Amino acid sequence: MLHAIGSSDLIEADMHTIVIENACTKTNSDKEEAFWSEWSDCKYRMRGHKVRVRTRECHRSADCQNFQTDEC
Repeated sequence: MLHAIGSSDLIEADMHTIVIENACTKTNSDKEEAFWSEWSDCKYRMRGHKVRVRTRECHRSADCQNFQTDEC
């Protein structure tokens, strides 16, 4: 037996009933905002092109990009 939202959806059942609970809950929390550093000077090269770079600290977010490049 699966329940949709909460355990209040459950009803009495026999000893052969199994409850499968989905522990994945989506929260409406705001994404962590990570502030970018200032752009560096155009002193780096990537694939033969001059680039500038900037970084940021990503503490909790798995999908947070923490390094950017920009061609000069």
